[in-house]
Amino acid sequence: MRPMDHSVLKCIFSLFLLTVSASGTLSNAAVTTIQPLSNTASASQPANTATSSSATTPSCLTRRCLASMLIAKEARSPPQSPRCISIIRVPSIVYETLSVDTKNLRFESRLEVPLSWEDPDLSWDTSVYHHDMVVLPVSKIWTPELHVTNGVQTTMKHSNKDLLVHSNGTIEHMVIMNTVVGCEVNLYNYPFASDFCAIALNVWAISGCGMFLDFGNVSTTSANRGDWLTEEVELNAKGGRDDRNYLWVLLKMRSENPFLSLVLPSILIILADVGSFALPLGESKRIPFKVKLVLSFIMFLNILKDLLPGGGQCSPIIRHGRTGKCSASRNCVQILATWGSTLSF
Repeated sequence: MRPMDHSVLKCIFSLFLLTVSASGTLSNAAVTTIQPLSNTASASQPANTATSSSATTPSCLTRRCLASMLIAKEARSPPQSPRCISIIRVPSIVYETLSVDTKNLRFESRLEVPLSWEDPDLSWDTSVYHHDMVVLPVSKIWTPELHVTNGVQTTMKHSNKDLLVHSNGTIEHMVIMNTVVGCEVNLYNYPFASDFCAIALNVWAISGCGMFLDFGNVSTTSANRGDWLTEEVELNAKGGRDDRNYLWVLLKMRSENPFLSLVLPSILIILADVGSFALPLGESKRIPFKVKLVLSFIMFLNILKDLLPGGGQCSPIIRHGRTGKCSASRNCVQILATWGSTLSF
């Protein structure tokens, strides 16, 4: 081989080595370039995940923030169920008789009514808000309104300005009702009278759509005011209908006060009249005593007229026996004066 050929081969081999070394450098650079890109992509994926999770999870998880979230829903209308029916549960009722007006045949009572109902729009996920219940203002959400359909005058007020909301949408609240109801009390045996009076407690419902009450037990307070006692209170639905709920109140009159104010003076007047026959006729002591007795009896009749209950279908028998004979005080004076003068001679 000639020296020139040997030098040519040497040059070709050198070029081959340069080519191989250059391709290795490029591959290493490519690998080095790809690795940061993959690291950047893998780092950006958790960032995107964190961003999406922060978008769904609220930043404030306190009870006040939960209350603000529920208030922002503005649930001021009744719950709208698929059946168009809302069940209002009444676990218990505390009843109290305030007064009985026997003149106008009306009685006033006070009711403490706890309420419970469900509103799915006011529920929340406890895995996000770690609270089982929260307090909301009464004025910010819808609350049921109770009616006394046979009431002459009824007022309903909230026992508190706040109510309790559970995580499943159950709401608990209490209202206080004062109602005046007309009642035709049987006063025939006055002052030993007793009778039932009804309070029709209902909510709004029409054409099968609205609210219905689910009652629990009924209890009475130990306080009894005035001349009437609350013997018993029971709940019944009239005609088997769920929209006609009646509280039947058994009232009984205290006989002590009417006995002292009506019966005892009558007994004393009768005894005085009988004892007047023992007075001598000649000394003219019987006539002045009879006049005083007649005047006392007239005053007693006037007082009795104010004390006796008003007339109804079952008015007191004592009214017919005593005041029925005297339509006015002038007639009573004439009758009793004639009766007294006859007895004195």
